[in-house]
Amino acid sequence: MSRCLMLLLFLKATLFYGQTSPEVLTLPEYLSWVLKEHPEAKNAQLLQEAGNAQWLQAKGLLDPVLSSKWKNKYYDGQNFYQRSETQMAFQSPYALGLVAQWDVNSGDYLDPEAYTGKDGLMALGLNLPVLQGLFFDETRLALRRAEQVQAMSVLEKQMALNELLFQSTMLYLDWYVAEKRVVLQKEMMDASSIRLQAVKSRYYVGDRPGIDTLEAFAQWQTRNIAWQEAQLFSIKSRLAMTAFLPELNEKKNILSLRLQPDAAMFSVIPTYALTMDMNAWMAAHPMIQWYQSKTKILDWEERWKREKLKPKLNVEYHFLNKEVSSSRADFSVNNYRWGVQFAFPMFVRDARGQLQLQRIKQMENENDLSLRTNTIAQKARVLEQQERIVADQRMRAMNNSDYYRQLWEAEQERLGMGESSVFMVNQRENTWIDQRIKALEHEQKWIQTKAEICQLLFKPYF
Repeated sequence: MSRCLMLLLFLKATLFYGQTSPEVLTLPEYLSWVLKEHPEAKNAQLLQEAGNAQWLQAKGLLDPVLSSKWKNKYYDGQNFYQRSETQMAFQSPYALGLVAQWDVNSGDYLDPEAYTGKDGLMALGLNLPVLQGLFFDETRLALRRAEQVQAMSVLEKQMALNELLFQSTMLYLDWYVAEKRVVLQKEMMDASSIRLQAVKSRYYVGDRPGIDTLEAFAQWQTRNIAWQEAQLFSIKSRLAMTAFLPELNEKKNILSLRLQPDAAMFSVIPTYALTMDMNAWMAAHPMIQWYQSKTKILDWEERWKREKLKPKLNVEYHFLNKEVSSSRADFSVNNYRWGVQFAFPMFVRDARGQLQLQRIKQMENENDLSLRTNTIAQKARVLEQQERIVADQRMRAMNNSDYYRQLWEAEQERLGMGESSVFMVNQRENTWIDQRIKALEHEQKWIQTKAEICQLLFKPYF
């Protein structure tokens, strides 16, 4: 009887799945879909664009600046003064600043110091901080900070996409397990249905007691409920995968029962050794590099804070030329204007306080970097051990499931020979399906562990 039952079950399952001709959605295909459609993937791209924008903004500090001012006072029929000033200022990547200026001033009551003549006065000059800001200033700090922020934005994009791909893999894995449970529960429901019909037939001929039909019917009801629960879990997993999609009609419809996950999903995700070359891959780890970039920014900020302990001594010098209308400029060392500006806080408490706070930030960042490094290294060691253990558990669970299947088949044989009862067959079947579910759970843990290793290493698998 057992062989007949198994044959009927096989034929029924083959007909059921053969008629649907399922379409397969592979994990790499789904992840490519996620990278293209998911809002978080689009936001990750915006992180890099924001970094590029900050770098562009910082370079704007070196843009030449053209400015112009014009003033006129006319009162009681007299032109008191008319003044115009046009200037082009350029800040070099270093401390030196260059200025080109043209002034045209006139009027009855013009300040003699501002007199330029009708052709105006041209000046070419430079300004230079001699003490504070000579070797490092806010402009160079902003440029270097923006350069590192741009690099950090690329790392942030990588980390965001890495997390998104891992979470999407977990959604696909849930779907993979859900579909396997649907198939499993469908097989067991069909088997219990066939057994119920067989028990009824033998009851009608007086070969089995009536209580066996109730036992078989209750088992079939239990299997039917379990199959419905598996279907519900499958629907929920499909909805979770499609929650981010704006449309479904132009792509493979995950909500369609014809679409199935890749049966060989476990072979898509490779297994990597973590502790063999830990120093090499940790040096290239985006999280570590992000903190190292932050360290550079804090070091440059600390350098600027130390620079602010110096007095301010700024010098400016301008060559003057009054023959603006001539064919050539006539600058002379005899015509010039220059000035010096000095400032120094007596106790320098503001600068000293800023420097102390900056060094505290540096120490906090060093502690964070050390913590992250140790956490990643510890996680790598745990995952490597976990992968070996879970892989072994998976194989043992699969073997155990096969052993209980053999016991169930043997009990079926005994039932056919009248040496067992429906109750014992049901117990064997319950134990077998529990072991099959446990084997599936171990397979899920194994695939998840491999995915966590890939996530830790930032290794793509598509």
